[in-house]
Amino acid sequence: MPSFFKSAFLLGSIAATLVNAHPTIKRSGPTCSEITIPVTISAENYQAPDALVSALTNLGTGVVLEELQNVLNSVGDLVQDTLSVGGTYSISGRFCEPKVQVAGREDTIQLLVHGITVDKNYWSGGGYPTGFDGDAYSWIAHASKLGYPTLSIDRLGYANSSHPDPILEVQVPAQVEVHHNIITQLRNGDIGGRKFSKIAFVGHSFGSVLGNSHSTTYPEDIDALILSGYTKFIKPTLPGIAVTPLVLPASLVSDRFSDLAPGYFAMSNEDGRISLLFTNDQSEWPEEMIALDKETYETVTVGEFISAIFSTNVANDYTGPVQVITGHKDQVFCGISLPEITGETNCGEGDLNMIAQTATLYPKANYSFVEIPDTGHVLNLHYTANQTFKAAHDWLAEIGL
Repeated sequence: MPSFFKSAFLLGSIAATLVNAHPTIKRSGPTCSEITIPVTISAENYQAPDALVSALTNLGTGVVLEELQNVLNSVGDLVQDTLSVGGTYSISGRFCEPKVQVAGREDTIQLLVHGITVDKNYWSGGGYPTGFDGDAYSWIAHASKLGYPTLSIDRLGYANSSHPDPILEVQVPAQVEVHHNIITQLRNGDIGGRKFSKIAFVGHSFGSVLGNSHSTTYPEDIDALILSGYTKFIKPTLPGIAVTPLVLPASLVSDRFSDLAPGYFAMSNEDGRISLLFTNDQSEWPEEMIALDKETYETVTVGEFISAIFSTNVANDYTGPVQVITGHKDQVFCGISLPEITGETNCGEGDLNMIAQTATLYPKANYSFVEIPDTGHVLNLHYTANQTFKAAHDWLAEIGL
């Protein structure tokens, strides 16, 4: 299995459409603009094995956990070929100039990349223009108060971005190429009205999987890497991610997804979703978050499940700083995503701590980690959200960004 895929890309000459991009000195909050970023890419994705596609597609008709686990365990042998994909896609973004201007930070931007079954509003406290409880759960608002511009995006296949083939196209390699294209546009001055000289890639969950893959494939793209809701232990959790919340074809789960192809899936079991994303102690997160999540949840693709199996990589050529921030009770990356069967797990202690062990992915980097107590997978949606925000931004300041 290759360490990762070296995929070529073609950068379109069309600049992102941006409104109200020029900053002012004083603001009541971040000044944000909804933008559309055209990207033209080519990538070497994985040829989807029929057995895995069948197992995932039949989750709602009786496929058992053991069968799915067996298929996932053997998928490395089943996937023999890559598949060339490419095209021009539209990526929906939210570009935000900060509330305050801090000398030296005007040319540093945070690229915010969400996980599965959510969209870019994850970084805005669950909603926009006003998130839950104002800006109390907004990463973007916190960054704005410290002088950081941000670009949050709907990933390929999500929300207001293009929805290409969910099995063949919406995979890790293609998404890495999309983000590489966007970073190139940021550095060239095609987004935001100026050239950004420093890029902080901030991922959450699957967005962090993509961050790890990006730092392996294009190590020079990223000046600082923040991986939240993440450890290197993704493969054992994949069956549970599919089974616990019972992922089904999205068009069967909600009318919102009626136009999506069958390879787009959504979580259909609300209790299972809650047990994966939050802690089992309701005093650790606002109960109102559940209603908001129920109204705004997004999808996941078969292609993402397939490519995730190969997407924990040792980034031998990445020498920059890395911070991993994960909740102590993260059921997705610190367990096997089956809390209703195994009980609530945690990330471990001492030498067995799974966040600490993730350092082996970055042998030449300056690696550090923070474990947030009383917190599950979706860190930004727990009462400890500002503890997460502070840890990340204190670290950015420490490394000079």
